Amino acid sequence: MGAMGMSPEMKEAEEEPRRTARQLLRAMTTAALGTLAEDGGPYVALATPAADVDGAPLLFLSRLARHTRHLLRDPRAALLVDATRGLATPLAGTRMSLVGRMRPWDEPRALARYLRLRPDAERYRQFADFGLWRFEIEGAHLVLGFGRVVDLPAEALVDTGPEVAALAAAEPALVAEIDRDHNDLVQLLAERLLGERGGGWRLVALDADGFTLARRQRLRRLELTRPAPTPEAIRSAFLALVHKARRRPAEP
Repeated sequence: MGAMGMSPEMKEAEEEPRRTARQLLRAMTTAALGTLAEDGGPYVALATPAADVDGAPLLFLSRLARHTRHLLRDPRAALLVDATRGLATPLAGTRMSLVGRMRPWDEPRALARYLRLRPDAERYRQFADFGLWRFEIEGAHLVLGFGRVVDLPAEALVDTGPEVAALAAAEPALVAEIDRDHNDLVQLLAERLLGERGGGWRLVALDADGFTLARRQRLRRLELTRPAPTPEAIRSAFLALVHKARRRPAEP
């Protein structure tokens, strides 16, 4: 059945896995990184990735680490991202295995974004052996719970084209502008839409799918109901969230 013949319910069911997978990528804070050892055997290490504007995972790795030495010899890798922490039955939770290749990524803009999302990594910048890497996704295996498994292509997760490149280039200035000139509104979004009491929230990153807010090491995502792929769309989306927050009464 073609897309024209699909009911709204069928379209929503088809879109759900892609949306969930993208949300997992945007919200990830830790992941298991799988690499290939010298003898071809598997090796797994804890990693702290952050999604770039287009959705691709970024990692800040030391060349002295065993997994990095593996990648310098063979770039093939896997990344396990999950949202099962705290669940009484973890296997009923959502998780995603990514397969692809890792490559060094010498891009100051991307490193600055990574450090805004992972400020604890700032301490490692002084060491010459640390560098930014990008995980080039080739495919994903998404598990949405018992018996709900979907394979997704890279294009379902990572945006491409001139629009995302332009948004990535504009993102640092946009983030700085919104957080500097409208930080009071950032606090409003944190309180009314995320239920976070107390101030100190900052806008640290944005992308076509939403905004990332931070207070010290704590990160929260504000997801958009529809993509905002341009700076103009981002500004409109931010204002729409503000209007939504203002209509929602503050919790006592």
